[in-house]
Amino acid sequence: MHIPIHQLPTRLTDVPDGEIWVHCEAGSRASVAASFLDAAGRTVVAVDDEYERAARAGLPLDRALAHAAST
Repeated sequence: MHIPIHQLPTRLTDVPDGEIWVHCEAGSRASVAASFLDAAGRTVVAVDDEYERAARAGLPLDRALAHAAST
């Protein structure tokens, strides 16, 4: 799921239950998102690697985000 960082504080209820993995290309937005989610009591994993490598690791990907990461 993609939620722009500026919308996250008002859309926390849109985030699915369970462990949440966050990612951004440079890492800074993922850190901010992880902070928002952690403060809301969520379990968060901040991914510090290229998004396209997730498929090679066998992780399920959102096809639109995977395509955007590969272009």
